[in-house]
Amino acid sequence: MKETEVARLFNERSAHFIAAGYHGPSVFDMLAADAELPFTLTLDDMAAIERVQRETVRTRRKRGIGPPTYREGRIIRASRPDYCLWLKSKFVK
Repeated sequence: MKETEVARLFNERSAHFIAAGYHGPSVFDMLAADAELPFTLTLDDMAAIERVQRETVRTRRKRGIGPPTYREGRIIRASRPDYCLWLKSKFVK
């Protein structure tokens, strides 16, 4: 698994919000609304953010248990707000 530039920025912004006092679901809400992050994420970006293999993200998508995705030509993407909402539902109790 290779860290992408988008994943590095996503993790930096996440750390920034945590340092600013946000925690739990509010971190994901802030990431979803953050204008400094790109609006779309690729499978490689999502895999790097979660620190899993790309195939794991593809398998979740095929089974319908991952975040909502769409195709742009041959590239599969997810919108950042949808992805953050999915992360929040998966990791925040």
